[in-house]
Amino acid sequence: MEDAQAKATAKLAETLRHPDDLERISTLKTQYTSDKAAIDAQLKSSVHMQLDVTKAGMRAVDDAQKDLNLIKEELIKIDRLCSEAQTMIKDFPIINEVSKVHRNFTQVEEFMTGLADLSKNIEEIEEMLNDDNTEEGLLGPMPNLLHVHYKLGNLRDFRDDAMYQATRATDDTSNTLANYFAVMDDAIAEFENRLDLFFSSMLDIIRGRNVSLIVRVAKIIEAEENADSKIKALQDATSQHSDLVSRFKSINVGARQQKEYKKRYVEVIKQSIAERIAEAEELFAEDSGTLLESFEWYFDDLFIAKDMLTRLVPQKWKIFETYLNIYHAQMHEFIAKIATSGDLDGQGLLQIILWKGQYDSGLKQLKVDKTTLDPPVLGVPEEDLIKEYLKIIVSKMSEWMNNVNRDDVKEFQERKDAPEANEAGNFFLQGAIIAFQIINQQIDVASDAGKVSVLLGVVDECAGLLKNRQSLWDDITRQEIDTYLNEPETIPEGLFEWMMAVANDQARCAVFTETVKSRLLPALPKKAQAHVEQSLGSVVDGFVDMAGIITKRITEIIFHDLRAPIATFFTPDWYSPNPSAFTKHMESITVTIESYLEDCRIGLDPSIAGEVALELSELTVISYLSAVRNKGAKFLVNTADVGGQVRADVMTGFTYFRDTTSLEAAKQCWPVIEFFIQLVISPKEGLWDTYVQFKTAYWDLNNDWVDLVIRCREDSNRDMMGIIKGRMKEFEAVPIGAPTIMGKIKAK
Repeated sequence: MEDAQAKATAKLAETLRHPDDLERISTLKTQYTSDKAAIDAQLKSSVHMQLDVTKAGMRAVDDAQKDLNLIKEELIKIDRLCSEAQTMIKDFPIINEVSKVHRNFTQVEEFMTGLADLSKNIEEIEEMLNDDNTEEGLLGPMPNLLHVHYKLGNLRDFRDDAMYQATRATDDTSNTLANYFAVMDDAIAEFENRLDLFFSSMLDIIRGRNVSLIVRVAKIIEAEENADSKIKALQDATSQHSDLVSRFKSINVGARQQKEYKKRYVEVIKQSIAERIAEAEELFAEDSGTLLESFEWYFDDLFIAKDMLTRLVPQKWKIFETYLNIYHAQMHEFIAKIATSGDLDGQGLLQIILWKGQYDSGLKQLKVDKTTLDPPVLGVPEEDLIKEYLKIIVSKMSEWMNNVNRDDVKEFQERKDAPEANEAGNFFLQGAIIAFQIINQQIDVASDAGKVSVLLGVVDECAGLLKNRQSLWDDITRQEIDTYLNEPETIPEGLFEWMMAVANDQARCAVFTETVKSRLLPALPKKAQAHVEQSLGSVVDGFVDMAGIITKRITEIIFHDLRAPIATFFTPDWYSPNPSAFTKHMESITVTIESYLEDCRIGLDPSIAGEVALELSELTVISYLSAVRNKGAKFLVNTADVGGQVRADVMTGFTYFRDTTSLEAAKQCWPVIEFFIQLVISPKEGLWDTYVQFKTAYWDLNNDWVDLVIRCREDSNRDMMGIIKGRMKEFEAVPIGAPTIMGKIKAK
């Protein structure tokens, strides 16, 4: 009881290894309940069947005991009659002695004839053996097989009887006889070697359509089985009733031995399958991808044994069950051996998992209940093998992917040369191509396996590795950008070009991942499709997001070069009495941006280049509105045309980005500056209304920034600063909507 509880506890610990496994308890309970019901039903059926067999066996034993007792009684009667007859017949002792002499004379005469004809009979047997050895080899028709067996069997019986009689003679006589009978040894060895060949090749003989040979071999085995049964019965009777047997001189146990051809047949099958499995093991050690190919013969043999061999041999042999049990036992031993070896690689594990699937399918086609075969062919839970396979795959793929990523990062950080470019001039990283070659290779291997659980496991692991690549580039580019912004002289040149390569890499990886997903989905069941859609879909989204992040970091490089003109906005250097010079700082910005965009249009994927232009348009507006934080910023509303100069800047920027992107895109962000202008130039009495209009249009307008704008006005005073704050209670809250550009503008 305690042992059963310990095993149950160990099984439970093995099943619930991780906290996540607790979610499967209800599923496991249902599964185990179903399995228990099936096992109970099977046990009940097996118990009834075993009970019937036991009852039948007991009846047979009882009948045999009755027969044995009857035989014993008859022998006693015969013995009594013989004893009584001796007194009834006149001169019986003399007659008995004469009878013995005659019998001995006859036996001697037969013995001498047998010895005289021995060489002749052996020559005939050898000639028949040679005649059967035709061009077709030893698996040909063999017409003389039964004749050889009959004659050779008689000679062996004669030899055994003679050698038994010689045990009463001198050693010299026994040795002389043994040497005389040695002429039989070669013929016996040749015959039994042929039988061994037939035993190991029964299925191949059937494949060669030589079914008559199978029948004759079966007849030989059956004949020897019957002979062995008689010998065993005589030996048993001799040992159990020696007192009776000794009184009957005609009962001669002799020295005949059981040939046990049926047992020999079974042993040859075991040896033959062991040799074939050993060959497969050698091939597997050299190339772990050969397992399935090495066992193409396995179920073909079993199908022939079931469909054809069973019709050619006695039904009582249960020959299919014999083959099945031998094959299964040795297959289990082989699989258990290689599955638990320490040097098993991922390909080998996958081959074992695939073979398990084919094995179950083969048993199903044979209509064999796999639960009746003990132990199971794998010897370990298939789920453990799948986990181990995925573990190995993850380890190898992680190693490969780490090497790919390391090479990409090294080239990115050292920047000794410009990144690779395609025919259109778009920069790219070599690693993406290599990474997806690795991923596609492993997914193809898992897909060809035809096992959905393996494929989904590989897909999930590939997704994890691709997400790691995204995180890697997020960290590396952030570090490089920060260093460039703060200590540009400490890093190699070419960051802008390499950032474009990284951005393109994210876009390409998104396309590659989508291609993999689209290729897999049609061949999968719905549940698996949903799993792959979610797993790889999140990877695609991650690459798209990373492309956007890298795009923003590219604009950080560009705006790092625009610090000087941006820093002059709304400062004394920005003001110009000459309207023609109003926009010189904005023009400087657009010229610089255009220079960068020209490089982007070549180096970046067109979709990303367009996103960079849109990002730059918005960032220009944000930088312009944030310029109120510039040192010395002041709106000279009394002494200069602030509104006119701001509008001139806006027109320059808006026109440029309208032409660079589109009118609709430019309208998304540039019109907000008109609200800014009104906030700058509105008279004191109209300031509240201006604020209300601004806040209504842009719900996330920052009030601290509004205060800063008012504070920068030339006519700002305490009263003006208090206008908005003092009337905030009058303002009805604006519904929160989607974030606007003003939400990105802060006072600090």
